[in-house]
Amino acid sequence: MMDDTTLTHRELVRYARQTSLPEVGVEGQKKLKGAKVLLVGAGGLGGPISLYLAAAGVGTLTIVDFDHIELTNLHRQIMFSADQIGQSKAQVAAKKLRAQNPDIAVNVVEERLDKSNVLKLVSEHDVIVDCTDNFATRYLINDACVIANKPCVFGSIYRFEGMVTVFNFEGGPCYRCLYPEAPPAEVAPSCAEGGVLGILPGVIGLLQATEVIKILLGTGKILKGKMLTFNALEMSFDSFEFHREEDCNACNNEDLEQWFSAQSEQEQTCSLSKSDEDIELTVKQAALLQANKKVTLVDVRSKQERQYLHIDDDYWLPLSEVNEQLDSLLNIDGAIVFYCQSGLRSKQAAQLLKAHGFKDAYSLSGGVFAWHAAA
Repeated sequence: MMDDTTLTHRELVRYARQTSLPEVGVEGQKKLKGAKVLLVGAGGLGGPISLYLAAAGVGTLTIVDFDHIELTNLHRQIMFSADQIGQSKAQVAAKKLRAQNPDIAVNVVEERLDKSNVLKLVSEHDVIVDCTDNFATRYLINDACVIANKPCVFGSIYRFEGMVTVFNFEGGPCYRCLYPEAPPAEVAPSCAEGGVLGILPGVIGLLQATEVIKILLGTGKILKGKMLTFNALEMSFDSFEFHREEDCNACNNEDLEQWFSAQSEQEQTCSLSKSDEDIELTVKQAALLQANKKVTLVDVRSKQERQYLHIDDDYWLPLSEVNEQLDSLLNIDGAIVFYCQSGLRSKQAAQLLKAHGFKDAYSLSGGVFAWHAAA
């Protein structure tokens, strides 16, 4: 962080209610202005975090997100509005943050975070904020933070629950100390699959923003080695402690950079990347195949999800049972297009069939929502 930062008269007036706090003061506000924060993800968590960091006067915010705004985002991603559907999340967020506080710098990185760019981005910032929803990216961010010795403010949400902690802060434990390996994809559904209460990202995001501010100011007790959990249904907070592990592959790895180069490639195979595009069919392509009776549509969601919305003339086979029914699936004539709510689980099913030699297995891009939106 910069040491020679000065505040303009307008900034002194703007932050007067904040600098009146003894724990902040003018010197603390200078620290915030001179700070650089990297936010990975501009969605449910990234929105409220960035809004409050901008309002607080954090001098440089860098937003990493290559996604575009969808209708299903709007119940929880308060940064965006209905007239912005289809636009870049990062660009829309940046425009709003610059309007909110023209005295700060907002940078946009519309790229997928991977091992080719993560180390440079992490090393250029003071605090990293993990607003992601997949394990591959979380491990990638964690390992880069350990290599660059940067604190990572972590948040996670699912259904009615959320959690917050700070990894790799002043010798504290990292993400791998708590979760050495990613769970199988089929038991780790995202918010798109498992659902999330719309207000939950606001609660968890503001807690993350609070930790960022405290770290930058050098004040208060940080959630180092302590996971704070929130249950919205019970309106209760709880916490548990965890420690740095001696056998952690990140914290206590003398050859971490070399290990990181190999490990990140392996773990990123479980995330959805642009190389998966050849496995997807658009709604228009799938509908044309269905009209010509050259396709079998297979719903891989749960029975509960299916009862609310599905595609006519399809078949139902939950993702958990696809492996058991491989022989039957491999004997189907024509193409098979799997679909789910958003396209995540259906890709796994299609990849499984392709791995067993079935060339015409596909995933419906955008899932059942995209199908009915186009109807």
